[in-house]
Amino acid sequence: MPSARAAVRQALVLAFGVPEDRWPFDPHGTPEPARATA
Repeated sequence: MPSARAAVRQALVLAFGVPEDRWPFDPHGTPEPARATA
């Protein structure tokens, strides 16, 4: 059974159509202000 984190990751990719490395936050959910404000 996939982890909750994997399910959230898949849902975000499906919802926003962006790969993980282009998210405005890291896989652990820590905000990255430089990307978030870009």
